[in-house]
Amino acid sequence: MPTLNNRNFTGLGGINLRESNGAVRFETPLITPTTTSGERLLYVNSSNELVYNNGSSAVVVGASAGGGTPSWETMFASDATFTMTPDNTFTIAGNRATATDVVTMTNIAGGSGAILQFTNSTDTNKDIDGTASAWSVLGTGVASFAGLTFTGANTITSTVGDITWTLEDNDATALAIGSSGATSIMTFVTTNAAESVNFGNAMQVTDGIATFISTSNTVSNVLVTNNTITTFGASASSAGAVCIRSTSLTTGALLQLQLSDTNNAGGFYLSCRESVGGTNDFTVGENGVVVALGTAASNSFTLSNGDVLMSDGSITLTDADDAASFSLTNNTATTASVVAIAGSGVHTGTTTTSFMTITPSGMTSGTALYIPVAGMTSGTGISVVAATATFTTGGKLLNLDSTAAVAGNLISAVTTGAYTGTGMLIMSAGAMTTGIMISLTSTTGLTSGSLLRLTSSTAGAIATNGAVSIRATGAFTSTSNVGYVDVLASATTAGTVMRVASSAAGQTATELLRVVASGFTTGYTGNVAYFESSSTTGAANVVAISSANSTAGNALSVTANSLTTGVGVLVTSSGTITSAGEGLVNIVGTGITTGDALKIDLTEATLTTGHYINCYDDTGASSVFSVGENGVVLFSDFTEVVTAVNTITAAESGSVFFLNSATEFVSTLPAVQAGLHFTFIVTAAPSGASYTVVTAASSNVMLGTVHSSDGVDGDSELTGGDTLSFVDGAAVVGDRAEFWCDGTNWFGIAHCNVSTGITYTTAT
Repeated sequence: MPTLNNRNFTGLGGINLRESNGAVRFETPLITPTTTSGERLLYVNSSNELVYNNGSSAVVVGASAGGGTPSWETMFASDATFTMTPDNTFTIAGNRATATDVVTMTNIAGGSGAILQFTNSTDTNKDIDGTASAWSVLGTGVASFAGLTFTGANTITSTVGDITWTLEDNDATALAIGSSGATSIMTFVTTNAAESVNFGNAMQVTDGIATFISTSNTVSNVLVTNNTITTFGASASSAGAVCIRSTSLTTGALLQLQLSDTNNAGGFYLSCRESVGGTNDFTVGENGVVVALGTAASNSFTLSNGDVLMSDGSITLTDADDAASFSLTNNTATTASVVAIAGSGVHTGTTTTSFMTITPSGMTSGTALYIPVAGMTSGTGISVVAATATFTTGGKLLNLDSTAAVAGNLISAVTTGAYTGTGMLIMSAGAMTTGIMISLTSTTGLTSGSLLRLTSSTAGAIATNGAVSIRATGAFTSTSNVGYVDVLASATTAGTVMRVASSAAGQTATELLRVVASGFTTGYTGNVAYFESSSTTGAANVVAISSANSTAGNALSVTANSLTTGVGVLVTSSGTITSAGEGLVNIVGTGITTGDALKIDLTEATLTTGHYINCYDDTGASSVFSVGENGVVLFSDFTEVVTAVNTITAAESGSVFFLNSATEFVSTLPAVQAGLHFTFIVTAAPSGASYTVVTAASSNVMLGTVHSSDGVDGDSELTGGDTLSFVDGAAVVGDRAEFWCDGTNWFGIAHCNVSTGITYTTAT
C-alpha cells in the first residue's frame, strides 16, 4: 500500500485514501478534468477549491485554504439563483437579545436598481406578510397596515392614477388636523350616527370648487344654521347670515341654482318659509315661476323706477273689494297710447279666449264699457281697423251676440236732430270684390218675423233708386261660385229654399227658368249652371229630374255639337264607394223589355283608334281595359321583375313575375280568393338554391301538373301541396308556372325544359 508523509493511502492516480481513518487526499490537477454527460466528478481545482461536477456544471464545495465552509460570495459566483422546491419555506431566524437588526441589506455601490425585488406568480397574492398577518403588501402594490407614523416633513404622492382613502374608525375623532395651540382645526367624525367633518374656525377654498354630493332624500345637502343673528345684515354694508360676494362680476352669475326642468314636477329652485314649516311665503319654481304669499292691503311688490318686461307670460288679478282692481293714470300722454295691447301672432281665440275679454257676468242693468268723449268734435269714439291682412270669410271687426230672447236693440243709433248727412250708418268697401257687405242670419224659430225689413212712411213718389235698390255699376266678377245675389239656407231640412212656379193650365212653351250666358269666345272655363251639395250618408239627390208624365220626351238632353277634346258628361268623385252593387254611375231600368240600359252610338266607318269603352288606371296613362272598333276587347296584365322575397297581394292579380336573382328567394301567394291569377317565369336560372312559390300560412291547397320538353312525365300534385319549386341545377330560363284560384284551391300548370326542373312538395 503506498504511503505519503508516513501515512498509508490507496494509490488511484492522483487520489490517495488514508488507510487508518478513511481520509481522501486529492492532488492538485495540472489541468481541469474534462467531463462528459452522465459523469460525476469530485476534484480540487487550481485554486485549491473542492469542486463537484455533474457532467454539465461545476459547484465549489469547499473554500480555498483549508477546505472550510465556502463564503456567500463563492457560492453566489458559482450559482446566482436560489431555487426552492415546492412547499418548502426559507426561514431566517434571528436570535438577537439586543436591538440589533436581524437582516441588513445595503447597496454599497449606489446603483439605481432595487435592493429587494419581489416577483409573485399571482398579483393578488401577498409579496410581504407581516407578523401574524397584521400587515401585508399584495403583488398589486396594495398595502395594509395597522397604523402609519410619519416623522419629519414627509409627503404621500401617487405617481400613477388616483388614490382612494378609506378611513373606518367609528370614532368621534377618527382623524384630527391641527397645529400648535389648535389641535382640532379640522376633525373627521366617523361614528355611524353622525358622520361629519368639523371645522374649528373658518373654511376656505382657494382657486377650487367646494362640491357637496349627497344620496339622501331625508336630510339637507348643505345646512347653514345661525340661531344668534339678530340685526346683522339689516344694513347695506352688513354681510348677513349667508353672504356671497364678488367685486369683479360683470356678465356672470353671482348665484346659480340648477335643476332638471324635465324631472322637476312641483319642486322649487328657491323656497322661503317660516322656520317651523307651514306654507311657503315665497318660491321660485319650475321655469322660474315666482309665487309670493304677500300681505293683504299692503304693497307686495314695489318698483320705484324702470319698466316691467314679460317676454312670455300673463298677469292675473283677483280682488275681493269694491275698489278698482286695476287703475292707470297718465296725465302727460298726448299722441302716445296710454294703454297699448298688441300681438303679432295669429290669434284664433273666441268668446272667453278673445284677444281682449271683459266679462261682467253678474251685470244686469249696468254698463259693461263706458267711454265718455264729451269734448270730441272730429275725433272717433271707437276705431276698429283691419290693416293690410287679408280679411277672410268669418272675420268680424265688430261682433254683437245676444243669447236671450230680448225685445231690446243690439244696436241703437239715435240722433235727436234733423239728420242731413250722407248716412247715419255708412258701410263702404271701395275695393270689395268677392266679400259680403251685409249678412243677416236668423237661427231656428223664425215664423212671422223678417230677417230684413225696410219700412218707409213716405207718401212721396219713389223715383230713380227705389225703396230697395240693388245695382252693379262696375264689371262685376265673383269667385267660389257666389253670384251678385246669393240665397243660402244652411239649416233647412225639409223646406224649399227658392221656388219658381207657374200654375197656368194653358201652358205650352212657357219657360219657368232660363239661364243664359252669351258672349262666350275663346277660353271660357266657367259653369253656366252649377249645383253643389255637401257630403251626406243619406240617399239624397243633388239634381233630381222627374219626367213621370212624359212618354216621348227626354228627361235629360245634352247636346255638345262643337265638342272636340272635351267631355260630354263628366262624373268625378274622390269618395270611396263601399256598398256592394253601387257605382259612380248607376243605370237602373226595372221596366226595360226590348230597350237598352246603356246605348253607345258611334260611326263605325270613322272609328279608327277610338273606343266604345276605355278604362284607365288612375295612377297612370295606360289603358287597362277597352272595347274598340268592331267590338275588339283589349286588356293589359301587370309585370314585375322580382329579385328578392316577394309577398304577393290579391290586388296584384293578373301579374306576371319574372324571377331574376343571383340569390334565390320565396314568393308567397295571397290567401285563396276566387278569380286570382298569377304567372311566374324564370329569367335567371337558379344557382345555389331553388326559387319557391308557397301558399299563405303553408296551407296544403296547391294542385297541378308539370309538363316538360324532354318527353318525360313531370311531377304532379293531386291531393294538395304548399310549395312549387324551380329546382336549383335543373330549372332553366323560360321555365314557367301559372296559378288560378277558385276560392278554395290554387290550380297550377307548369312548363319546364326537363322533367325535374319544376316540382310540387308538401312542407307541412
